[in-house]
Amino acid sequence: GTPVLDETPSFPHDPHHATYPRTATMSPPAALAGSLPLSSLALALLVPSFLLLLLLLPLLRTQLRNVLINRHLSHIPAVPPPSNASALHFLLRGHLSALEDFQDFAFTPLLLEYKRNRPAGHPLVIYRAFLGEPRLLLCTAEQVRHVAVARQRAWQKAPIVRDLLEDVLGKTSVVLAGDKDHTRLRATVHPAFHFDAVKACAPTAFVPEAARLAREIVAAGSAAAASSAGDAGAAAASGRGRARPVEVGPIAGVLAMRVVGIAGFGYRESDAEDREFLREYRAQLEFAPSQLFMLLKLSTPAWFYGNLVPVGATQARQCRVIRAGLRRMIRRRKAEIADAAVAGGSARLREDLLTVMLRGAAKGAGSGGETISEEEIVDQAQTFMTAGQITTASAIAYAAWQVTGNAGAQARLEAEVRPLAGEIVRAEAEEGALVGMHDEELTALMLRVDALPYLDAAVKETLRLFPPAPNSVRIALEEDTLDGVHIPQFANALVPLHMIQTDPETWGADAAEFNPDRWVAPHGSAVVSKACSMAYMPFLHGPRGCIGSRFALFEIKLAVAVMFGAFDVERPEDFKEPKIKGILPFPYELFLRFEPRPEVMGTTMESA
Repeated sequence: GTPVLDETPSFPHDPHHATYPRTATMSPPAALAGSLPLSSLALALLVPSFLLLLLLLPLLRTQLRNVLINRHLSHIPAVPPPSNASALHFLLRGHLSALEDFQDFAFTPLLLEYKRNRPAGHPLVIYRAFLGEPRLLLCTAEQVRHVAVARQRAWQKAPIVRDLLEDVLGKTSVVLAGDKDHTRLRATVHPAFHFDAVKACAPTAFVPEAARLAREIVAAGSAAAASSAGDAGAAAASGRGRARPVEVGPIAGVLAMRVVGIAGFGYRESDAEDREFLREYRAQLEFAPSQLFMLLKLSTPAWFYGNLVPVGATQARQCRVIRAGLRRMIRRRKAEIADAAVAGGSARLREDLLTVMLRGAAKGAGSGGETISEEEIVDQAQTFMTAGQITTASAIAYAAWQVTGNAGAQARLEAEVRPLAGEIVRAEAEEGALVGMHDEELTALMLRVDALPYLDAAVKETLRLFPPAPNSVRIALEEDTLDGVHIPQFANALVPLHMIQTDPETWGADAAEFNPDRWVAPHGSAVVSKACSMAYMPFLHGPRGCIGSRFALFEIKLAVAVMFGAFDVERPEDFKEPKIKGILPFPYELFLRFEPRPEVMGTTMESA
């Protein structure tokens, strides 16, 4: 008869990283070894076949897992295949085949359509992801909070997330770690992100680097004018006219990288190796993968992708350079900690992220308790560098893009930030020394900027429309129930933050529009509904929430205040919408015109 499959198959704890027993070394039987040696033709067929089998194993394992898990999800309605996709495309790309190229924000309209069209009475729906993987679509803010906050220990980052992000975050990153390791690692790095510790970065990183941003924008405009004019004389003439458009993303990226380097690791502009390290890091983060890249990375072994695929080999080289740079910074900081200990009270070492982690590791080792290894320190440093750069830089660029598209919001924002912009610009650092203001004044200035209500509303609205991580995938480590629906172990679920934060059912007919006024009334009181407040979670909440959210918000607000307080910003006549690409979506080719305001930038312009 027909064989009966076990209704409760046993899956490996990590389906994408299963291990298999070694097979015995194969050789021809002794009797045949001499009389029938393998021919060259047989070898020519055997070796490619063996390599093909190795390449196909991850794909075959994924398809087997899909077949098994499908049998336990049959009670949940599935989205029909897109009409414009062939059977092969649907097998490889699932419902993503409806898009020319995948990026999270472009997928949101389809997710909203799947949600609206699900059968009545069904709180969940299933769609197909890469390689046909069945994936639950969480349809409400309550479901997202259940999976990502209330039951976060039962729902961990899915293997696909680790496969895509571990190169840029580190294999033991606190973002990707399992429950036990996550608790230990978060406890080690958390003191560095305490409010007082972050606030202490105001005089060394936040304010002086925001001031430097103004000069960087002026320099980028001058370079653009010189390039378009063709000679110095024409460039000078052009400079007396309208400012040339400059690309916002690279400028924001340099700012974010310098802030995180200075505040986290003691980055030194004068150190050639430090500068090379930052250049290599930016090159890695600027990589914008296509669907083909993701298919190759997810469906082939790591050794094949990292050595034989050109893009993968380049990424592997960059990763080695970056980690070598981080190890060098760690060794340097260890020496500084040792020197400070010898000097006693006469030496003061600032408590940045790296210092906190190193001291925590030493304390744990000395007390015999849980500690953190050097490789784990490198991974956490890599996580902070990546998360602190690309997500913050993208938020700054998105804010500039959205504000310049709403004249009323731009006018309100400019009027609010302009009085403080001059103070920020005057705080620029020169050769490591701050000009004109003491540490306490710089910290107070940052807190005043942070408290501006309309600036806060503009940043909130930017993060609502463009959350740093628009989507995430979680895997159920145990059985669960969502809105009365049984969820089997090892089911994958999409946490669609961008969909939840732009759903018209919650946010109204203008859900897709940039409207900071939804956050503040003219008299400054909050106006969003309770439902909207519950659906707003760009950094998530709870133990798995973004540990560096406070750090990011200080930096974003200061940068936006400088842009719209020290400059008249506008979109050029030939403005084009930016191209959003990347695993963590970033706006490329966003060009805006920045005209310096003389009352704020006058002295700076004279010396530029």
